[in-house]
Amino acid sequence: MMSVKNIYRIGILFCLTAVAGLTACSSDESSPSSASRQLSLRFYAHQMDDVPIAQAPSRRALPDNFEVYTPVAGTNIIGFIAPETGTAVAARIFTLDQNQWKTNITIEDPNANYYLYGFLPVGSETSTDISTTRIAGKEYKDGVKILINRIKSLTMQDPCVIVGVKKDAAGTASIEDEAIDIKQGQFLYQFNETPSNEYAYLLLDHVFGAYQYQIGVTESYSKLRTIKLKSVTLSTMGSKTVNAVVTLTANTSNTSPLTSVVCTLNNDTGSNIVTLYQTGANESDKTLTTSFQNLATCYAPVINQQLKLTAVYDVYDKSGNYLIRAKCSAENIFTPIVQESDLKPGKRHTIRITVNPTYLYVLSDPDLDNPTIKIEN
Repeated sequence: MMSVKNIYRIGILFCLTAVAGLTACSSDESSPSSASRQLSLRFYAHQMDDVPIAQAPSRRALPDNFEVYTPVAGTNIIGFIAPETGTAVAARIFTLDQNQWKTNITIEDPNANYYLYGFLPVGSETSTDISTTRIAGKEYKDGVKILINRIKSLTMQDPCVIVGVKKDAAGTASIEDEAIDIKQGQFLYQFNETPSNEYAYLLLDHVFGAYQYQIGVTESYSKLRTIKLKSVTLSTMGSKTVNAVVTLTANTSNTSPLTSVVCTLNNDTGSNIVTLYQTGANESDKTLTTSFQNLATCYAPVINQQLKLTAVYDVYDKSGNYLIRAKCSAENIFTPIVQESDLKPGKRHTIRITVNPTYLYVLSDPDLDNPTIKIEN
């Protein structure tokens, strides 16, 4: 299957102070000293590999086809700067400030080898209960396990981990420069000997799968009625959150280090609700046609879980001028997975929602005024 990839980039700013001691601490408001340095991080991410309605083999993206990553406003990032050996990992929260993601950190030896790992988003979609541990029998230079607790089991944000790091030694690359020789599976970052502005390029890969929802009406129904959509929401039917264990194994072959992503549903029953469509205050309701129209994309762990889709709409006559029924509501409970083989992070599934009357040959008034909603994986 051919797959088009995006590269997404964010400008991120490290403020680092070269003083004694590698300090692992939470994000504080302490000001960097006069010896501080700035490390700007530029992120690139795989676009989701599309899973078509007719199943086809998938292909992974390669770094030379990435695009700039632009996160949702307010997205926080957690980064882990690990020494080549030992356990003193500096965990820092990067917060958005004037279009830069910033943190303060102290390091013991700028000339030592450090390894940079990380996860986003941190905040409303997850807790800050995120940590790392070494792979059994390995050092941090060999890879890491990232433990992420209480991620929402349905979210509009795209959970990602860092899968490649490259230092820009010259520090002259433009933010638009896409000719970056960055490799998957390499996490080494070596600081400049003296404090100065620094730049690093990072690759991201996905922890969840994506679900692209589309909506339309059948030709038979469209000939008789007009549906104007007001809102579509999606909600979970079981656990509100999951815990994820992401294993990254370093390599020199430019292959994905994402060895495994294991998600476990928590015992916190409730409902997460995401909005796939909502008519704006100064907008007209979306008129449905026989051509499928995209709704929003949401993200979920690679676990079979039941979801509930709720659509609110008005029913008009064929001309779209005479209102027959206002604020109709239709609910469907479904599991948006066709095959177990599709349960992989970084795949985008297309889910089609069809307004479809019960009887195609005789359309009675109840069928016309309260149509059936059909969901197709």
